[in-house]
Amino acid sequence: MRRRFSTIAACMCAILFAWPSLAARADATAEAAIRADYDTIRNASMAYDPGPVAPLLSVGFQHVNEDGSIDSIDAYLKIFSTYSGGMVVTGMTYTLGAFTFDGSTATVGRTLMMDGTFTAGKVTRAGQGVFTSTDTWSLEDGTWRLRMVRSLSGKWLIDGKPASEWDTNAPSATSMLPDGWKLIGSHPPSYTTIDSDTGGWNDGPTIGVIGGSDAARYVAGYAEVIPVKGYQGKTVRIFGMLKTTNVRSAGFFARVEGPIGTLLTIDSMRNRRLVGTKAWTPFSIVLRVPSAATVIGTGLTLVGGGSAYASDLQIEIVPDSTPVTGT
Repeated sequence: MRRRFSTIAACMCAILFAWPSLAARADATAEAAIRADYDTIRNASMAYDPGPVAPLLSVGFQHVNEDGSIDSIDAYLKIFSTYSGGMVVTGMTYTLGAFTFDGSTATVGRTLMMDGTFTAGKVTRAGQGVFTSTDTWSLEDGTWRLRMVRSLSGKWLIDGKPASEWDTNAPSATSMLPDGWKLIGSHPPSYTTIDSDTGGWNDGPTIGVIGGSDAARYVAGYAEVIPVKGYQGKTVRIFGMLKTTNVRSAGFFARVEGPIGTLLTIDSMRNRRLVGTKAWTPFSIVLRVPSAATVIGTGLTLVGGGSAYASDLQIEIVPDSTPVTGT
């Protein structure tokens, strides 16, 4: 009897000493399974397909937003079908913190980084999303299922700036080519113009001013008037590409006028004009448009002979913190 008791006691001691090892092994197996599920979620997100995610969610799943509001399963799954602000996701990375296991429940901190682009009009900007959450998993019928995602913080960055700094209700970047342009200058008969849907930067639309044999002593412009509605009280950026051939001076201008033609602000690229022959070169003009503005005038300018071309011309509203280039 004494020997039998000793044998039983030895077995119990062996089980007790082995228990931490068995528990650790079980936790490691569970963690590996959950990490695999995160891979499934990431791949589904990249494919904009919520289908593979649905089976991973608990019947009572909840997504708790930063403000305390709660999304249902259906609302949460819609996130995987589309992203806000015209975001196109090109990369996604999860960083997982330490797993905490309590019987059939597991908790883990998660940081999600999303890389991609935001497109507004014809302008595409680099975008990045950074989000943190605490996720709770539960073991249900032998399968680990995501029971709760509690969002802790999140932000979108566009061109490195918080998305909140961009006016999302403003008109998106608008192409300024190829209609509505008019030849102006000191002697228009000495110049010819072109308007084409091709031949510009990346073979896009282009406009141009070409000086004749007697153009050396004249100045020409190819101008367009932009309706001011939607831009009053805002800061705008006019940008695109310029190309020149054998010019004394060429550039682009933008001027904001008030009632009865009062000049409010202007930038004619006086300190950054193109000289000689230049391949397609980017330019940018940033101006504040006062509330009293009535019109925005823009145009390609050419001093003397040669030829100047503009392509991919666009206008967009930018944050008021953007430095202006004019006076």
